[in-house]
Amino acid sequence: AGGGGGALNGATLNIDTHSMAGATLPVTSGGKDVGSVDVTTSHVTAPQPPAIVRYGDVGIKPAGCADCPVLDTNAVELQKEKMRDNQSRIDRLRLLLDANREKIRKSAESMQLLKDIMGSAIFNMKEAVKKVDVDVESKMLKAETEHGKTGLRGPKGYPGENGRPGANGQNGPNGRPGRQGDAGGQGLA
Repeated sequence: AGGGGGALNGATLNIDTHSMAGATLPVTSGGKDVGSVDVTTSHVTAPQPPAIVRYGDVGIKPAGCADCPVLDTNAVELQKEKMRDNQSRIDRLRLLLDANREKIRKSAESMQLLKDIMGSAIFNMKEAVKKVDVDVESKMLKAETEHGKTGLRGPKGYPGENGRPGANGQNGPNGRPGRQGDAGGQGLA
């Protein structure tokens, strides 16, 4: 702003975006022209590409190439050694996995065999129980028609309670007519 670097309170700057290529814009304050502002525009620069740091790379940039990583040979050897260690671990784990799968397969086979044996044993047990049931039932049916020997006389019983009075009986038949009675005395006249 022109005018010796003093602060402008309430100053207004009208910007016409169509004339922004490199223009001088007037600044007004309270309706008075207080100066102008030189405005130039520039294109937005593209953002820098992200710095990709891979294992074995270090963040040191060589002079002359800001985006070129420097290869650390010690880190590369360390990475290769760790990869070999990881590969040996993977191989050991594969062997363990194969052994576990074989154990699971054998366990499944033995469980299937056990299931078959138990199934046949249960079937045989059911057949044996059924046979015993039929034998017992036939013996019971036979025993129902037979009489065994007379058992011992049981103990003497206790006297029972008195019974209730019975219903009134029917009237009996009429009796024979009685004989003629004696003549009575003379009556009062």
